[in-house]
Amino acid sequence: MASLLSVGGLSTGIDTKTLVEQLINADRAPARLSEARRATAQARLASVQAMNTKLLAVKDAVDAVKLPDSFRGRSVTSSQETALTATSGSSALAGSTTVSVKHLAAAHQVASDPQTSATDSMGSAGAIYIQAAGATTATTITPTDYSLNGVATAINEANAGVTASVINDGVGFRLLLTSTATGSAKGIAMAQGDGALATLLPDLASLTEVTPARNALLMLGDPVTGLPVESASNTVDQVIPGVTLTLKAPGDNIAVTVSKDPAIARNAAQQMVDAFNGALSYLTANNRFDLNTKQSGPLFNDYEIPRQLDRIERALTGTVAGQPTGFTSLKDLGITLGSDGKLALNATTFDAKFAENSEEVADLFLAVGSAASEPLESLTRSIDGSMALKESQLKESIEAYTERITAYDARLEKRKALYQAQFAEMEKLTAQFQSQGNALTGFVNGLNKSSN
Repeated sequence: MASLLSVGGLSTGIDTKTLVEQLINADRAPARLSEARRATAQARLASVQAMNTKLLAVKDAVDAVKLPDSFRGRSVTSSQETALTATSGSSALAGSTTVSVKHLAAAHQVASDPQTSATDSMGSAGAIYIQAAGATTATTITPTDYSLNGVATAINEANAGVTASVINDGVGFRLLLTSTATGSAKGIAMAQGDGALATLLPDLASLTEVTPARNALLMLGDPVTGLPVESASNTVDQVIPGVTLTLKAPGDNIAVTVSKDPAIARNAAQQMVDAFNGALSYLTANNRFDLNTKQSGPLFNDYEIPRQLDRIERALTGTVAGQPTGFTSLKDLGITLGSDGKLALNATTFDAKFAENSEEVADLFLAVGSAASEPLESLTRSIDGSMALKESQLKESIEAYTERITAYDARLEKRKALYQAQFAEMEKLTAQFQSQGNALTGFVNGLNKSSN
């Protein structure tokens, strides 16, 4: 019996395999239409997702310009950076303060008596007891190597509030202990050994004090008669509110000047401008109809996105009621709308207006940002926003098209099998007719020969 999967048309002379494929291809026209519509939906989904990303960038930028900290940027300078440097936060008040550094905070240092060798063992038993850097109890340290170098290693590994090093002062090798913290209250309170280490560290009083524990001393105002301020650390943040001083060396009459810095505010405004322009450019590129190719963009005929983007543009470029004279729109701050619908920021104008009145600049951005937030929220809400609903609907359509295509192809497979069976039966019948015809021809030929 002929295979249904390999029908060659041997009896009829018809290429039945090709004919079946042509029939199935013609029958598959509805599935191809669904595939084309699915491809269109997939392209639209990708564009909706990309557009949503652009809109979320606008929302984030608008949210940023509504924050007060975006307009509280401060810069700080020191007139003697070799003596101290300074950094400032948004809470720092503009103005200048005179500071003198009388001396730096120091970490306590003590040294042992000189030893003849840094590597020779001092014995085989004994412990060291260290209390430093404000610790309330002593740390017990038992070395495995009783040389001077071994003792220093054991102390460093114990994290006991001191660092240990071996120095050679020309007289001999000494164990130098340094507190890990500066300040008069963070000195070394105990450094004592027993057993083989008792001679090296008999007690704290027997050691040589190299550097006393000391607080930093600053003078506010006059370097002699001003207000003294002590600090356990050389990083000082309690002298000028919102300003952190890093002390480096003694110095008098150092001017620490805090100024309003427009950079943070300008950068926030520029990010908003760039985000809006990016969203507008993407929409423009994807919702047009090309007259030459007769092709429409994936966002063509979407009226919601342009409508809401237009509302955002009007919020960013319109006049805000109730604002102080001279600061009624972003145009007053150097943010203008071009003929192409894109925003542009003039940094010079912006900085000048910020220096003039940074509080009113912040108020204006809060008002403008609040007005733009409503259409942005309407578009970008994660569950019921316009973009989320579009995305959900498109995903449902794509899934429906896929199911439709799969079901139709399954039916076509059955139809193909039916076609193959029908053509196979036709070939079989044709072969039978041919066989009967051949037999009849042979019979007639035989009769003719007999009559002759």
